[in-house]
Amino acid sequence: MVLYKKVETVRARPVFSGFSLERLLSQVWEKRGLWILPLCFMVVVLVGYAGYEWYQDRYADQAAALLHEQKEWADANKVTQEFDRSDSAIIVRMAKGGKALKEKKWDEAVPLYESLLKLPPRYSFFRVAALQNLALVYREKKEWEKALDYLKQAENDPENALPDYSRFLTAQVLLDKGDTEGAVKIYDQLAKEASLPDLRTEAEKRKTSLAAPKQEPSKKAKKRGAKK
Repeated sequence: MVLYKKVETVRARPVFSGFSLERLLSQVWEKRGLWILPLCFMVVVLVGYAGYEWYQDRYADQAAALLHEQKEWADANKVTQEFDRSDSAIIVRMAKGGKALKEKKWDEAVPLYESLLKLPPRYSFFRVAALQNLALVYREKKEWEKALDYLKQAENDPENALPDYSRFLTAQVLLDKGDTEGAVKIYDQLAKEASLPDLRTEAEKRKTSLAAPKQEPSKKAKKRGAKK
């Protein structure tokens, strides 16, 4: 009876049998024409990108430094003239638009805000604010349809973090236009659905105020009015 079977040891062949580093390098060098050009191209791209990033950072830093030298950002004309593509220039345009809006200089405010409408997605805050401020301009000019159109754009902007506020402004424009029913409908929706508690509360107050029946002035009030 065989209790065990002798197993012959088999020598494994080396995995790297026949490998020669010198031979590999020789083959790579022989085919250098296939990889030298792409490698050079990659080096040029990387160096160019690094240079561009350095230039962008320096450009932004210079614009920011110039902006902070100004007491009033709305008066920082040099920033928009010398660093028109910088974030600081965007801030200056917003400040100028706000100043024109406050001073009721509608024709000055409009082009400033319109210049911000084509900003890329990362500037969504400024773009949405510009749309809403344009609506305020046309509300003051009593051009209701233009105001409502800008607010609709702001509400539908995929980067708008607070579309409920755009709807709230829409209700105000409708009320000024004389469409009380439309305003009440929006206030009612916001009172139930708005994401911010303060906005829900304010919408509820305005809805209740508009929906409440108007009280006739008392006899005493009529007499006081007659005496005046």
